[in-house]
Amino acid sequence: MGDDGRGTGIRIPAMLIGKEYGDILIKQANVTGGSPVTLSAEFVMPHPDNTVELELWYSSSNTIALDFVKEFDKYMVDLQDYIDFTPRFVTWGCTGCSPSFKERECFSGGTYCAPNHGFMRGMNVKGVDILREDLREHCLHNRLKN
Repeated sequence: MGDDGRGTGIRIPAMLIGKEYGDILIKQANVTGGSPVTLSAEFVMPHPDNTVELELWYSSSNTIALDFVKEFDKYMVDLQDYIDFTPRFVTWGCTGCSPSFKERECFSGGTYCAPNHGFMRGMNVKGVDILREDLREHCLHNRLKN
């Protein structure tokens, strides 16, 4: 599901269902006369090469994610033949923000902004600093992976 920037506090499991399937669920709910309807979803992803593709979406300013990466690194030695790990970095667009905000927090005129939620305010870290670090980590990962 897309996030408009206000979804960081939402902790409800959610998934997007097309209208056709949504209509089927609504019809079934109406058939039961108001009784609860349970939906079970199973995500089956075959991997014939016995490798799991793992993506971690985070920001270098997120200390919890960085703690996870540091802890997970211990297991990668044993799992490296079974996991294709790709770090992904979270950015957001802010085309309607003020020019001073875009200069401080974004690249490309507000197209790429760092999720700088004030976690590092005491350190005077700007969004552009976070983006530079994310880009540096991305380049290091690609360089060291090959």
